[in-house]
Formats: sequence, structure tokens, C-alpha cells
Amino acid sequence: RWASGRGSLSFTRSFRELPHRQVKLLRDHHREALIPPHRSAFDGPPAAPFEASSMTERHAGLQQQAHVSAQGLVVRLQGLSSQYVGPVGVGTTVFPAGCSMPKGESLLYVDSANAPLITETWEREANASMMAPIAGPPSSMKSWAAEGSKAMTCRTTAQSTMQVIHDTGSTNFWLFARACQDPACVDARRVRYDPTQSSSFVEYRNQNPLTITFGTGRIEGNLGAEDFHIGPVTVKKQQFGMINKVEGTVFEQPEIGGILGLAFKEMSANHASPLFDNMIQQQVLPKNRFGFWLSPNNPSANAIFWGPVDPRFYEGDLSYFPVTDPYYWAVDLDSFQIGDEVLLSAGNVTSPPASQFRGDLHPMMAARAALLQGTRSRRRLLTPKLIFDSGTTFFTAGANLFERIITRLPAVPCHSMTKESHPDIIFRLVASDGKKVEFPFTNVEYMVRSSAAEDSECTPAFMKIDVPEEHDGPSMLAGQTFNLKNIVEYDRADGDSSRARVGLGLALHGPDQEDLLRGYTQDQKQPAATALSAATAPMAVTAAAAA
Repeated sequence: RWASGRGSLSFTRSFRELPHRQVKLLRDHHREALIPPHRSAFDGPPAAPFEASSMTERHAGLQQQAHVSAQGLVVRLQGLSSQYVGPVGVGTTVFPAGCSMPKGESLLYVDSANAPLITETWEREANASMMAPIAGPPSSMKSWAAEGSKAMTCRTTAQSTMQVIHDTGSTNFWLFARACQDPACVDARRVRYDPTQSSSFVEYRNQNPLTITFGTGRIEGNLGAEDFHIGPVTVKKQQFGMINKVEGTVFEQPEIGGILGLAFKEMSANHASPLFDNMIQQQVLPKNRFGFWLSPNNPSANAIFWGPVDPRFYEGDLSYFPVTDPYYWAVDLDSFQIGDEVLLSAGNVTSPPASQFRGDLHPMMAARAALLQGTRSRRRLLTPKLIFDSGTTFFTAGANLFERIITRLPAVPCHSMTKESHPDIIFRLVASDGKKVEFPFTNVEYMVRSSAAEDSECTPAFMKIDVPEEHDGPSMLAGQTFNLKNIVEYDRADGDSSRARVGLGLALHGPDQEDLLRGYTQDQKQPAATALSAATAPMAVTAAAAA
């Protein structure tokens, strides 16, 4: 409805309504205090060397599935029940059938959205030429036939266009592959990548299957390398994993074709270069940044900006915060408070002696913890972290802090909630210039409900996740709930992870922003068979959600 230009949803502030299943998971989590396992990295062989591609490409203009300007490009994201997905072109095919390969020239790349139209136009014109009256003497018949049957010059396009989750909380790139025969894979609505149909695919031979575990399931597959297309931008020889087996509910929605990790190389297994690192190395963007703008009302009006975020989508200037643990997109958290009560702050958190670490800690990890502390009895002063994770739906906190939060902010009937019972929560961060910047959220913004009924219950949008010890400051996660109110821009500066930073600013939401986004992405395809109501709009952007 939004993409076609008809009236959009109203811009009002109300308690965020999530699908009943999502709220049930959140409530069950609060009751049972579950601790989902953190995502593991690839467990496989070293990356094989890349092979040189036998084909070069050039691009057919910029009016394709994404808007491109001197500043960057914009890709629209579709909100599903717990993630946001956007299109990525995968692989390379030559079209149309029977085309003529140019000698000594690179092939023109055409976005997959426009390839069928070009083929149809060429076929129509070819048929019209064959039916045209022949002028001149019979001797000209041979030359006319040769010209009339001349094949169109070959072009290239993506082998498939996949709707992928854009996840700043992981690093590796996974796509559903044709080889997967599990029920979740063979759903007719799911697009799967077929490496046998791509001329740019590079296979890694003699490798063991790779696995990755999420809080809601497990996937398994093999490594390969491929060319990827984001709008008119091509990233060459990107290493990725092909999903050949899937267990659990991870990526259960058939619209999801894979997950694109956008965290740091330090998290990547086998030292594989993440896609954003390759974008930096191949210099395909005017600036090494990307950012998310999410609509609190409209599931079709969301975007990832590759390059700087358009300043018309936020108020004033962005404040920048240095990344202090370039494994995650983690910045120092000066304090977190509920009302006037500070629950976490820099300077009042210390690590326990090694003997107090949990008993199931791996021996090598325990040894590292002891080394960091200096001695078994010494306590180390810690700096709290706020990790920006576009693949997590809610806010998260470690076990002790989480229990304090849900005790202070219990689930209650929405109509009974007041500013006194559920006051503002505030995240306070220290910017690059040393200034402290506050990011407040009212109870309307941090409480969620599953329906608009008068007796609906509101639940705090917090989950318990313990970050691995070596990255726990302690750490909180800011997921899509944070991003719905604020622009979050991820900046790699000159590519050096030690100079990375996060830009934050109050997002603008209104008809002007929707009109801009519609103009930017009017030709972009959206996932098929996605029927969404306004109630699903607040849900989230990029990877398997914390739930």
C-alpha cells in the first residue's frame, strides 16, 4: 500500500503492538529467565584462495533497485514479524538466451528487476524486424536476414535476488541454497541460491560442513565465494556460507533468504573478510558508512543507507561515539537508569575474582579471565558497554541487571501504567568530543503489547542475554526498539576498526520522510506473500531476533 503511493498509516505515539507470538515469547522469557546461547562463529577450514573471474562487468546506470546519489545509496527494508529484510543480488547470469558475446569489452550489468523488461523489449523488436517488408532487390535478402537475426549483445544480471536480514550483531554471510531439502528450505515461497547457474561462483573444495547456532535454531552448510549486488554496486569475490541444512525456528519465515553479518572481522571465523570490509577495500561507497532508519508505523517504510544517512531523516546533527570493542559495535555506556535510580554506571562495576566465574567456563577462558585480573584475588574495574545490534528486537541486559529491571518495570495492564509506576529509562553515553549525551525512552516507547484491547497487558521490551565474558563490560544491547526512535549510523572511517564509531540522532518520522523513501526506492521489489498489519510495524530489523 505504501509503495504504490496510497495513503500511509497515521503518525501517532502509542504502545508498540507486537504479534501475539512475539509477546508470548517475551513474557515466557521474563517468567523463566532463559539464557539463550550466543551466536557461534564458523567452525570450518581456512578460506581457500579466490580464483580470478573470467568475466568483467560494467553497470547499466543507477535507476535500479536502490537510489544512488553522490552521497550513497538507499535500499528499502520490509518489516516482517521480528526482522527487517532487504534485497541483495547474488551471482551472475548472462542474458538473453542466444545473445552475442562482445569481443574485448566488458559486459553490461543490469539489475534483475530490469532484466526481464530488457529481454521482452528486445524480443518484441526482433519479432517486428522479422515481419517488416523487405526492400530492395532479391540479392539483398542474405544481408537483411543476417542483420535481422543478429543477436542482442549479452548482458549480465544477478542469478537470484535474495531478501536478507542485515545484522550488525554477527559477521558472516549465509544464504539458503538449492541443495537444502529440509521442509523449511523447499517451501515454494522461499528463494534459494543455485550456484550451478552462476558464472561467478567459486567453490571451495575438500571442506567440512560449517555450522552456526542461534538462540532459535541451527544451520549447516559449505563455503563459497560469489559476486553480490546491492542496487548498482557489485562486491566481488565475497566469501559466504550456503545453507544446506536448517533446524529449529531460525529463519522460519519463507520470505527470508539469508543473513548478512555487518559486525567486525575480529568476529569472523577463518579470518574471512566480511562483506562491509570488502566494500571498503573495493571502494564502492563514497563513505564507509551505513545506517538504519525504521518506521514505528509502517512495515514497508524502512531503509538501510549505504554511505551517510540522508540528513532529512533525522533532527539536527548526529552525535558520534567511539567503538571501544571492535568485535561488536560496542560503545562505552556511562550509565543506565530508570527514573532517578542509576542501575549501572562506569566506575561502580568490578569483575569477580576468577574463582567466582561460573563453573562451566572453558578452562582457557578462565585462564584468560585470571590473566586479565592479574591475580585470582584482584578485582578489575570494568567499563559498561552498549552494543548496537540490528538483529536483536529488544533491549537486553545481563542476568543480575535484567532481574532488577523487570522487578522495577513489571508487566501490567496497559491502562494502569503511569509515569510514576514506569518512569523514563535513560542511556547516557560519552561522545567523541567528551560530552555526555542522554537517550531517554518513555514507557510508551519501551513497553509492548500484543493487541489494542482495553485489557491488554504491557510488557517491558527487555530480554536477558549474557555477553561472552571477554566482551562483557558488563554489556547491554540496543536493538530495534532503540533504532525505531533514533537513527543509528555505523561508521568505519578509513576502514581501520580502531577508528570505528557509531552515529546517533533523533529520527524524523512523517509524510516527508515516507515521500523521500518512496522516491528513492520506487522500483525496488519487496518479499512476495507478505501480508502485514500495522501491529507488526514496530518489529525489527535484521537478524534472528533475541527472541
